[in-house]
Amino acid sequence: MSSKQALCPFCGQPVDEGMRCCPFCGAPLSAGEDAAVGVGSHAVGTGEAADVATHAAEPVAEPAAKKPGRRFAKTSAPAAKPAEQAPTGEDALFSLDNLDGDAGVNPNASAGKGASIPRMTPHLDNARAAVRKPLAKKIAIAVAAVLVVAVVVGVGVAWKGDQDLKREAQQVSAQKKKSESKLDLMGGDRKIKAQAKAGLGGDAMVCDGSYLYWADGSHVLARKASGTKTVDSTVLTKTTAKYLNVCDGDLYYADGASIMKIEDVAECAKRAGGKDKSKVKVKTVATLEGDVEGLVVRDGTAVAMTLKDGKACVWRLDKDAAHLVAARPASSAWLFADDAHCDVVVATDTGWTVCEATLADVSSAAEITLEQENAEAEAEHPQETHGPFGSYVAGSEQLKNAFFGEGTLYAVLTGTDGHTTLSRCTQGGTFSSFDAYADAGRLWANSHGCALVLSGGELGWIDASSGLSSDYDKVADKAGLDFDPSTSALWLNGTTLFVADNSGKSSTLWALDTSAENPKLVKIAQ
Repeated sequence: MSSKQALCPFCGQPVDEGMRCCPFCGAPLSAGEDAAVGVGSHAVGTGEAADVATHAAEPVAEPAAKKPGRRFAKTSAPAAKPAEQAPTGEDALFSLDNLDGDAGVNPNASAGKGASIPRMTPHLDNARAAVRKPLAKKIAIAVAAVLVVAVVVGVGVAWKGDQDLKREAQQVSAQKKKSESKLDLMGGDRKIKAQAKAGLGGDAMVCDGSYLYWADGSHVLARKASGTKTVDSTVLTKTTAKYLNVCDGDLYYADGASIMKIEDVAECAKRAGGKDKSKVKVKTVATLEGDVEGLVVRDGTAVAMTLKDGKACVWRLDKDAAHLVAARPASSAWLFADDAHCDVVVATDTGWTVCEATLADVSSAAEITLEQENAEAEAEHPQETHGPFGSYVAGSEQLKNAFFGEGTLYAVLTGTDGHTTLSRCTQGGTFSSFDAYADAGRLWANSHGCALVLSGGELGWIDASSGLSSDYDKVADKAGLDFDPSTSALWLNGTTLFVADNSGKSSTLWALDTSAENPKLVKIAQ
């Protein structure tokens, strides 16, 4: 009788009866498969009766068709108790309960009857480890790839953020340089030509939109109101001019007791600065009794002021002569005007008053005589002595310097306690004090703010919108300037401030943008 063998269902090699694991491929073999038969024989051994009886209680699946020459012999297995019987067939091969056996058990040892089937864990552990190692390697590679991508993305984002910050800084720097290099001499005010046609000025500098004109104490100078490069100023005429005004293309100024005029001044400045250096013609408008202490020309009406015998006298200049239209007691006085009003700020030993009249009333006011200028006549005929001017606002402080325009008064006041300050009074009745500017020697203001030169040569600024002050003394120091309020001249075109320094042998003209974050003085003429 031939030996009983079975063929391994995994590798097809013959396996001896009773073996639980294929010696060739290591796969576990079930004890409950088809009965083992002799090779080339279909007889069932007598020793298999117990196995047949053991499995008779369970339905046995019909064996699969055998390939020719390859038959499976059923191996005998000891009967086990129902509760302890190990799974057979595919259940024995893939059962998870049998994957964690004790190491060192001989998988081919025959189990006694009733004993559990030895677990085939060494070979399964090797197979599982063989699967886990490449899987763990793949997972590690994937994690490493994700980390590399994250690092690359993080570095890229950081680099892009750094580049964006650098780009923004460069843009800010470029804008700053652009704003500094392209100083707007018009200060954002494009209406100045129309305003100059109606009349502008009243101090030592004025602009008609085409040229800047200023007096240095011995000349009237001109410079184009465009470009920021330093250019040579054009001399229009030699004169001790004061109180420059432009109106309808003509330049008016005071020289001692006389009112002078240069007609078509922009064209004259153009020719005087050209190759031919043509001489500028100057005409005398009127000569008054006493030196002129104020001059304004608005909408064809020229108004001058003189101080005589303790009175501020206001004159209207007609084509034929000058006519006295008002007089006020004053130890000092200042004359101002806008496009509709004429204002006189008078100071006495007992206080100060801002007197105002419309230009229309001044142009039509009757002439008064000097004989009326006494206390008795003033008490009896106040309208005749004061003329068209009425009191706008008044105070009891001692007034030392003042500027009035567009309903706002800037005045250096000393109270009864001896405290001196620069006060700002708006048309709405708002008062502000600036003690640091108490010694302001020269003032000029518009709707944007007030520029001033202190007695010590410092340059200051008061913003009209915020009411805050700014010291430009460091800006002046950086430019090497020390202004003298008695010889300097101020003018505002919008937010651009012009300062003429006449303290040296020759005059220099400087410009500063008061709206800039870091303003600086730029020399534009010499």
